[in-house]
Amino acid sequence: MKKDSNFEELDEICNMIEITTVRHILEIYPQFLKNKTNISFNFFEKNSLNAYAKYDYYNDTYEIYLGKKLISELRNISLNIINNVSDDKDISHMTRNELSKLEDSIFYFWIHFICHHEWFHIARGHLNYGSKNIDKCFKINELQTNDYTKNNNIGLCFEIDADRYAWKFVFGSFIMTVDNLEKELNLTVDVLLKFFIKSMMYIFDLFVDLGGNNRGTEHPAPSERMIITIMSIQEAIHIKPEILEKFDMNEETFIMMSTTLLREHFKNHELKYKLDIDKLIFTSQLWDDYIQTLKNMKLDEYQLLREF
Repeated sequence: MKKDSNFEELDEICNMIEITTVRHILEIYPQFLKNKTNISFNFFEKNSLNAYAKYDYYNDTYEIYLGKKLISELRNISLNIINNVSDDKDISHMTRNELSKLEDSIFYFWIHFICHHEWFHIARGHLNYGSKNIDKCFKINELQTNDYTKNNNIGLCFEIDADRYAWKFVFGSFIMTVDNLEKELNLTVDVLLKFFIKSMMYIFDLFVDLGGNNRGTEHPAPSERMIITIMSIQEAIHIKPEILEKFDMNEETFIMMSTTLLREHFKNHELKYKLDIDKLIFTSQLWDDYIQTLKNMKLDEYQLLREF
């Protein structure tokens, strides 16, 4: 892949996404759902940096749309990210070919996150929530607007929820591929873990560039989503701490390492984010509000996802 990713390369990139991430989700993930559910992935040409999920009532299909411009911009960022960490001594020995593979891996995990984020909007029942008539197969059988679209707190809750579950799955994908990455990239597993945590936060820099570091009507601020990223991965480690054995690390060390990387990322972008680092790092009010809202919602009544 050339350094100057452009729209002429998008068909090739979209085919790669179709063959890897999309096919994996459509073929493997139905086992996690309570009932047979029609889900499709679509790429759209519209000049919009967006991805979203919707329900098609007439065809009884949940649809996930990935904007080609969003994919293009993320590809460009992944191609340039190495420049942002060029002084990192852990990767200074890598060849240009190895660095290119590292860039590809970063992009792959970012796309993996976006696809999972939209899939969990469906699987966790976000699109169904508030519908007055849900049958036993969790299919919406009346045309209406979901109640949550009128409630900003619930909208924010759903975005955090989709981020939270998506990052757990993406981190699991990283764990399953880390041995192969160690061989391909000529990096030790502990360096790969550190670099994975560091690079995953850069995906939200795109949203800072687009609209600043502000909380929207539906989405948390980009810096808040970075915190959610780290907390979600820390939660995944807490649930299954034996994952860390191959990295010769315990849970406490991992929490310290990942939190330090988050602080460093904010410090390096302090002016861009316009934030008080210490105040933001140790403020968990958004996460606490999400947990409380989730408890009060009775989301299981709408959730398509099995317990796993």
